[in-house]
Amino acid sequence: MADSARSICPFCSMGCHWRVGRARSSSYLGEAAAATLDYADGGPGRGSLCAKGNLSLELMTHPRRLESPRLRVEGVARSCGWDEALVVAGDRLAAIRAAHGGRAIGLLLGPQLTDEETAAAIHLARALGTPHVDLCEAEDHAVLSGIELSSARPAPVERVEQIDAMNALLVVGDLFTLAPCVAKPVLNARYRARRHAVAVLGPTRTRTAWFGRPALRCRPEGEAAVLALMLALALEAGGDAPDWAGAARAALERWPRADLERLGGIPSARAAAVVEALAAGPAAGVLVASEFGGTARIDLVAGLAALLAEAVGARFLALLEGANSAGIRAELRRAGLPGAAGYTTPELLVAAVTGDVRALLVFGADPVAAFPGTIAAQALRAVPFSLVTAALAGPAAEAADVVLPAAVFGEKRGTVRGAFAGGTRLAPALSPPGRAR
Repeated sequence: MADSARSICPFCSMGCHWRVGRARSSSYLGEAAAATLDYADGGPGRGSLCAKGNLSLELMTHPRRLESPRLRVEGVARSCGWDEALVVAGDRLAAIRAAHGGRAIGLLLGPQLTDEETAAAIHLARALGTPHVDLCEAEDHAVLSGIELSSARPAPVERVEQIDAMNALLVVGDLFTLAPCVAKPVLNARYRARRHAVAVLGPTRTRTAWFGRPALRCRPEGEAAVLALMLALALEAGGDAPDWAGAARAALERWPRADLERLGGIPSARAAAVVEALAAGPAAGVLVASEFGGTARIDLVAGLAALLAEAVGARFLALLEGANSAGIRAELRRAGLPGAAGYTTPELLVAAVTGDVRALLVFGADPVAAFPGTIAAQALRAVPFSLVTAALAGPAAEAADVVLPAAVFGEKRGTVRGAFAGGTRLAPALSPPGRAR
C-alpha cells in the first residue's frame, strides 16, 4: 500500500480532491498524527477544502469507529468474527426467503458506496430474488427522481471552470451552506463584470442570497411556482423548442399567470428579466442546491429547474448531498431497479413496519439519520432480521442483528461519480482499523 493516495472528500457530491497519508511519527502530537490529510488539485476545491472537508480525516481516526463484526442475540450485542457473522446472516436470510420468498428482503444503499460496491449489492439482490434495492438518501433521491420524471436533458456542468465563465446564473437554494467550494466560482462569475446576472431564488435571506443580483425572495414553499412561471415565459419566447415543450405548455396553461405570481410571490416582470438574461448569455447556468428539508417539494423544483435550463440553453447542475448518490442511482437505473415491481426506500421502510418485508440489509447507510422521524427506527425494530455495514456506531448499527465494520474513503478503492460529469478512482492509503473491511 502506498504511503499516500489520492481520494475525494466524502461529505457531498462535489468531489474535492485530497491526499491521505499513512502514519507519521510525532513526539508532540502522538496518536493524533496517525494519518495526514493534504489538499490536492482537482475538483471544485482547487487545492483547498471547506470546513466540512477539513474534518474528513476524522472518519478514519474517530474513536467510535467499528472495528469488529457484532451479533445481537436476544437484545444483547457481542463481538464476533467475520465467519460467524456471515454464517448467521446467510442462515437467517435463507430461512426468511424459504418462508416468505425473496421479495420479503430489502436492500438500502448509502451514498458513500462505490460503483463497484453498488454492483455487488445488485448482484446480491438478484441472488436473493428481490427487486427491492434503492438509494437511502432522502433529498438526493427526490432530486434525481424529479429530474428523471421531468424528461429534461439539459447540457450538464462538466467541470467547475465552466461556472467561472458564466455570465448569467440562476441559483436555487443556499449554495454557500451545501457546497462552499462551488460558491467561489459563482462569486468569480458574479464580480467579473458589472452586467453579469447571478439570480438567487429562495424564501429566506441566506448567505447565498446576499450576493444575488437579483435576489428573488419568494414566498415560503414558493420556489416551484416561480420556476413554473419562468418556464412558461421561456417557452413563450419560442426558439428551438425541446421535444417536451408541447406537453409542458399544455400543463402550464392550466395555471393562470396571476396564480403563479401569487403562489411564488415574484412578479412576471422580475422573472422575465432572469429568463432573458439566461437565454441571452453565451454562457449561462442553472444550479440547484438543497440540504435536507431546505426546499419544499425538491423533486418538483429540481425537475422544473432542469426543464428551464434546457429551454433557455443553459447548463445545469444539481448539487447532491451524497458523495456517490448520482453513481448509485445510475447503477440502479441501468439494472432496472427498483422498477415498477420494487419498493423505493420510503416504501421499504413502511413495508418493514407492516410485515411485508421481513429482512433489511443496509449497506453504508443509516436510515434513522436519513429519514428523521419514527418510521426508520420502527422499521429496524419491526423486521425479524437486519444487517448493517457501517464505519461508525450509530442508531442503525445499534439496532441491527448483524453489524459488519466498513472501510471509508481513503481506505478503499473504487469508482465514485459526483455531481459533475465523469468519475473519480479512489485508492487506499490506510488500512481499515481492526477487522473492518
